[in-house]
Amino acid sequence: MNQERITLLKKYIEETPLDPFPHYALALELWEIDPLETEKLFSRLLQDFKNYLPTYYMAGLFFSELQKKERAMEIFEKGIQVAQETHNKKTEEEIRAALSDLQYG
Repeated sequence: MNQERITLLKKYIEETPLDPFPHYALALELWEIDPLETEKLFSRLLQDFKNYLPTYYMAGLFFSELQKKERAMEIFEKGIQVAQETHNKKTEEEIRAALSDLQYG
């Protein structure tokens, strides 16, 4: 954990609340130390920044790690849809692989 980085990310969120990246970066930073806050951050990203594609892969992994398989599958499926809509084939393939691992792995 890097408290200085966490403080800086929170400041960025206050200064630019409509930028999804600081929310995303903070979720990743808090993943291991504050899962409840990470869940809130990912949920907010998925609700308020629906086209921020990086969220879908990492949020799906996060919820999978929490043994919330159905939620993770929903996130991966939505991520595939967003990747298709934004013509991001590489990310679509990565999310499809993660979904497949969750379903069959």
